[in-house]
Amino acid sequence: AMARDGLHVGDMSGFKAGRPVKAPPLRDKILPAGEIDVWKARFESVRESDRHIYAAFLLCFGLALRAGEATAARWTWCHYDESRRAGLLTVRDRPDEGFSMKGARPRSIPFGPRWWSAAQATRTESPYILPGSSATAREHLAGVRLADWMRARGWKGPKFAHELRAWRGQEWWSDCSPQEC
Repeated sequence: AMARDGLHVGDMSGFKAGRPVKAPPLRDKILPAGEIDVWKARFESVRESDRHIYAAFLLCFGLALRAGEATAARWTWCHYDESRRAGLLTVRDRPDEGFSMKGARPRSIPFGPRWWSAAQATRTESPYILPGSSATAREHLAGVRLADWMRARGWKGPKFAHELRAWRGQEWWSDCSPQEC
């Protein structure tokens, strides 16, 4: 049928003779006990000296946002009730802001007064939670600068913002029931 339609794939005899490639060993995604605490302490140490890195940590670890979500997150996505000392950041499609979320379902991530206070301390005049004068600057912060910072402190994994998200999920899974997660 392919030849009839004018499609030619060439000699396939070598394809059949190929040997499978060995897959690299799987890397365990669960961190050893205490390692998350070590990294949290490292981020806490830059709370004052590098508020931009700390802001990326608050979003990528504190709320388990993807790098693209952290880049796009605006203060208007947060709703904090001072009387209840609780808030939610809602991730959903926002076509008027040019944001399209990954995944089919919107989600609301709860946060408490400690996260809210820490996030407020990094706040600038920008409508975005992550500091940066442009989308490119925020993407650079959530991607390149965060990766460079973690790598300089010993992180050897292939991903950075995504790892923070995974660590937070690991904590939530350990601290809560699977239904709550």
